[in-house]
Amino acid sequence: MDQSDALHGTAEVLFERAAAGFIRAAEGGRYDAYCAGQLRALEELGLLAAERVEAVLRPGAHRLCGCWF
Repeated sequence: MDQSDALHGTAEVLFERAAAGFIRAAEGGRYDAYCAGQLRALEELGLLAAERVEAVLRPGAHRLCGCWF
């Protein structure tokens, strides 16, 4: 239970630290910055390796005009 509580606490701290920047980036239309911030937070939590997904998430990766994915 302690490990679960610690992980939950870490996730909350990371979210609070990054949320304001993510929201500003999204509101400003800078979706690349928004996405990059989310990837960094997930990587810090150890939930993914950013280098493995960046190629898939980059603009135009799927040849759809005006669409990220």
